[in-house]
Amino acid sequence: MSQQTPYDRLGRELDAAAARQLALPNAAPQRRRWRRGTLGMTVVAVVAGAGVAWAATSLLSSGSPVPFQRGEPIAGRAQGAPIPGTVKLLTDNVAEPAGGPPWGLRYWETDRKYACVQVGRVYDGKLGQIKGTVFHELRLGVAQGALGGCFVQDGAGHAFTAIHSDAWRGARPAACATGFRVGSMLPGRGGRVIRCTTPDRTVDFGLLGPNATTFTARIGGKNRTTRPLGGVGAYLVVQKRIKPVIREYGFHHRDPKLNIRGPAEPYIALTPASQVIKRVTYTGGTCRVRVTMSRYGSCNAIAGFVPIPQPNMRDVRAPIRAFAAPDSRGIRVRFRARHAVIDGRSGYTIEVRPVGVRGYVTQTYSRNVKAGDLVRTTVDLYNKRRGTYRIVVRYRTLPPRPGPYPTLGHRGLLVGQAHLDVP
Repeated sequence: MSQQTPYDRLGRELDAAAARQLALPNAAPQRRRWRRGTLGMTVVAVVAGAGVAWAATSLLSSGSPVPFQRGEPIAGRAQGAPIPGTVKLLTDNVAEPAGGPPWGLRYWETDRKYACVQVGRVYDGKLGQIKGTVFHELRLGVAQGALGGCFVQDGAGHAFTAIHSDAWRGARPAACATGFRVGSMLPGRGGRVIRCTTPDRTVDFGLLGPNATTFTARIGGKNRTTRPLGGVGAYLVVQKRIKPVIREYGFHHRDPKLNIRGPAEPYIALTPASQVIKRVTYTGGTCRVRVTMSRYGSCNAIAGFVPIPQPNMRDVRAPIRAFAAPDSRGIRVRFRARHAVIDGRSGYTIEVRPVGVRGYVTQTYSRNVKAGDLVRTTVDLYNKRRGTYRIVVRYRTLPPRPGPYPTLGHRGLLVGQAHLDVP
């Protein structure tokens, strides 16, 4: 069932009022009736304008802000806190196809070398989501069930990302990823069950980088060319939901119903890769976008991504101390950092390896560390298993050209290791 906004109801009520106005009995000649009908429609138009203004200020009530996904941003930890002066509402006038408050895109940078974007509806100068007749503000930071995120900056301090997503007109992402059948029931957080429903909007947004000069998007069946925003290549395209590009994968059976089919457009890539963004012009040339599942998208070669510098460390070794936390609730690890962590592009990781077991877990100490600081952290046991453990600490960095969701994927440089018996 599609959502019904106050503007939908208002439009239907105004249409009904106009119909009633024109249907009133009148003995005047036909020309006079036409004039009265015109006058009636003019009055309705004025009322409609006033009604929309009233709806924009009165029909939406304010609800609680959208909760943060992992807590309020903290300087020097995880993705970091916003840097004052970088927070900008780059656009607040992207039209909603059904009318009502427009869509907007907010941008900011963090102290840990991330650039972040948030997409929502703009109401009373604020960015947020609309649920029924209630407006919920999006605060700075990554929020639960919101369109947007934070993306690592390249070696020159710029971020690149291209997101293609199904969404609801209230600026909430679809409950299920593209490709799931409508009506499917999927497990959610806290034991909840999510029912897959059909979203009513397709939203494309991202950061093309500072070298992008224009881009062309397919909107409502027509190509439209415009300039990206904010000097960071930001863009936002909202339209009625379009059918995803579906392709067959793997072997082809004699019975086509047995073939494996799935979406051919990635939700996220480093540069555009969907059917909506058709072309991007950069200072170094023009990229014609094709649908691809590559995590780098179609324009990686000319987008101007500057590789992330790699550390050249001759010695990061340090002695590692490990001891069991009270009540076997984990393992406490201590070591003196020989090399600093100044942003989210590097970090210390701790491997928890139970002796005699092939599996292990890795936890990242995701906060800034000065050279010479004492690192103190507690890591979880592997499946709450007791026994002998080997603790391995490494210093890892992002690869020079990471994908849209970067992880400290390099094996890293060995800092040290320790053994511990957990009773």
